[in-house]
Amino acid sequence: MHILILPSEEFLPSDNPLDGIFQYHQAAILHNAGYDIGIISIKLSLSVPMILKGIGFKLIGRKTKNETDDFKTTALLKLCFNRLFLPKKFITKEVIEGVSVYRIDNFFYFPPVHNKNHFSWIKAGITCFREYIKERGKPDLIHAHNAIYAGMLAKKINQEFAIPYIITEHSSTYALKQADQRVLERAKKAYTGATGLYAVSPALAQLLNSLFDINRFRYLQNVLDQFLEQSPYNLSENKNASFIFLHIASLLPVKDQFTLLNAFQKVAAKKQDVELWIGGGGLLLHDLKEQAKHLGVSDKVKFLGVLDRKQVISTLQQCDCFVLSSKYETFGVVVIEAMLFGKPVIVTRCGIGQDIVNEKMGYVVEVGDDDGLAEAMVKITWSHHSFDPEHIRAFAIENFGKNRFTKDITKIYKEIA
Repeated sequence: MHILILPSEEFLPSDNPLDGIFQYHQAAILHNAGYDIGIISIKLSLSVPMILKGIGFKLIGRKTKNETDDFKTTALLKLCFNRLFLPKKFITKEVIEGVSVYRIDNFFYFPPVHNKNHFSWIKAGITCFREYIKERGKPDLIHAHNAIYAGMLAKKINQEFAIPYIITEHSSTYALKQADQRVLERAKKAYTGATGLYAVSPALAQLLNSLFDINRFRYLQNVLDQFLEQSPYNLSENKNASFIFLHIASLLPVKDQFTLLNAFQKVAAKKQDVELWIGGGGLLLHDLKEQAKHLGVSDKVKFLGVLDRKQVISTLQQCDCFVLSSKYETFGVVVIEAMLFGKPVIVTRCGIGQDIVNEKMGYVVEVGDDDGLAEAMVKITWSHHSFDPEHIRAFAIENFGKNRFTKDITKIYKEIA
């Protein structure tokens, strides 16, 4: 069966290899299961107004102070012409672990606006798709990830080529109310034309069914990173003198690390032998470091920076407990990664905790409640030996491992076929 996967973000771009990582995990599993898998990755850079402005400013000898200053006038003119009339020049192809990846780099026809670049995205996607089917033939099914914009592209392809499509929704756009009514209407059209609709958590499925009044979203779990699932697992005690709490996430407001630091300060006031390790990068790094200083816990908080997969494994093996402080998560894959290594977890009621964390896995606390989070953190310092690492690991593999995902997705694909 030939499956075309459409991510809504770029697929493993060189400047941010974590983009599209969930789709990569699924594509690799599907390829190994015998499916013929292809991927189309769409990138938009520059815009028509920006290029025209750049050309105009160059003619009068001024700088625009944007990317067009790096081009000569003739180069900008050529770029604009080629992207308008010869977009296939910007299609590249590669094979990643047996999966064919077609990439297109085009531009925004209008100034980019969050969640509203569907026209440019779909136009680039259709161009790339036509080239894809010339060389690889029509897929039997399109699996789009997120309505904005992959689902919209899938609907356009369905209208022209009668290829069925399904959508898996990962996006936090709707829960965070980042889409206006016109965007919601476009997304609903994409959902309406889909053969199947899926969400990566029961809570997200419930939200989408309610928001769009369609009652068709079903839960389809995300899958563990196979590099982590297949890595050697050795149950080992933390050899550090301190009890280590680990948190891994982008340093962004939605991850709410300020509440985590406030809670940790209360824990440190009661217990001396504790540390908090924070992995990840983002725009709040400086502010969080200043907050740790202000709270007087900077000597107990380690900012680890962005971690690669080997470093994620190493830190998970060293910690005693994983803590997620997010305001909202569509899935929170790092939680099941911590569980894969047998670690108890403390999570906020942010869209995943209420679904998978029970008294045998850890504790669930309310979003933004630093007192409740601190209480759970103190409690786990003396109760963590009561959690069975083997049970926690087995739960993660049984529910989110390769075999479970392959079984569930195969059933979906067979139903459609």
